[in-house]
Amino acid sequence: MILLDTNVLSELTKPRPSPQVVAWLKANEPLLAVPTIALAELHWGLQGLGRIGREPVGVTTGSSN
Repeated sequence: MILLDTNVLSELTKPRPSPQVVAWLKANEPLLAVPTIALAELHWGLQGLGRIGREPVGVTTGSSN
């Protein structure tokens, strides 16, 4: 299991996320986990920016199977 830090997750909210980060995430997808604190930090940060309610770029929910 690889726990993702907030900075990795926030990369996906950028209009043009780093291709290296996206490739690494895709290659390691079965091992990835998001800690609750990272979700809270993202929520707090997006709320501060007035971006709550927008879909982060490149983020999907649910299984890809």
